[in-house]
Amino acid sequence: MHKYFVYLSLAFLLYALYSADYLIVPAVHEPGLLAASFILLFLGFLADAASWHWMLRLQGFSVSGRQSLASTGLAIFGKYIPGKFWIIVGRSVYLREKLSGAMGRLTLISLQTQLLALLMGMALGVIPLFWLALPVYWGGMLLMVGGGIGALLFSSHLNRTVAALLRTFGMSVKFSALGFGLALRASPCFFLSWCCWGLSFALLVSALGGGAFSLLVGLAFPLAATLGILVVIAPGGMGVREGVLTGILLALGFATADATSIAVFSRLWFLVGEGFIFVVALGCDRGGVKVPANDVEQGR
Repeated sequence: MHKYFVYLSLAFLLYALYSADYLIVPAVHEPGLLAASFILLFLGFLADAASWHWMLRLQGFSVSGRQSLASTGLAIFGKYIPGKFWIIVGRSVYLREKLSGAMGRLTLISLQTQLLALLMGMALGVIPLFWLALPVYWGGMLLMVGGGIGALLFSSHLNRTVAALLRTFGMSVKFSALGFGLALRASPCFFLSWCCWGLSFALLVSALGGGAFSLLVGLAFPLAATLGILVVIAPGGMGVREGVLTGILLALGFATADATSIAVFSRLWFLVGEGFIFVVALGCDRGGVKVPANDVEQGR
């Protein structure tokens, strides 16, 4: 099944790129900085796969790094399928098929991994708001969204309420709260991935002639990326991420044309990173060794 999911996600990706006309490359003023940007970008994706691997290990699943990379990379383009549900289910389906694991438990951990990643991204992305003259409602909106994500992650009462609500629609889904201790132990991997992506974006902006390297510019990316993911009707956050990046770059003093050009090109830049982890995942999938089912069943 996961192969059909991969084909479907690639089809939606190509359609989204064709429709949005993102395949535009601006002039590069500092090729060395651009190369460094891509290195950090790739490291960010590897750290993202490590965060999924670490979440599985912390909750009792003996999954190899190769299998974690494969499940992450092959599901990476699921975000371009409307609804974005498949980016969570995709890596669970892969492990369920390859390792005979418990699908419900794997999907829950995948959801928790996604929510924790969003929470960490928002925590970093909110920092520029203290220096920029952005509308006040930005801070209020982020506080409400971050609080909601935190409650869904850590509140047992809210988890039971959501599960009961879904049962009224005939959906039997098991939810459970994530422990604070486990979240703290898993956080360094999430923090590392967002830092790599943020620094990479700052280098990208400098490479495109956006001035000196700036951490504030880099922190704009975690904020824009998390908001793009949260808008589920936008495939891959297309339009949302670019709009937020443009707004922050304008607040930092960039000219409108430069801010827009950088924000639009950042989609293609990040897509190269997604392609990188996808290719790595293909290699891991073809060269992987099947793990005995009982090694995965520990996570039930």
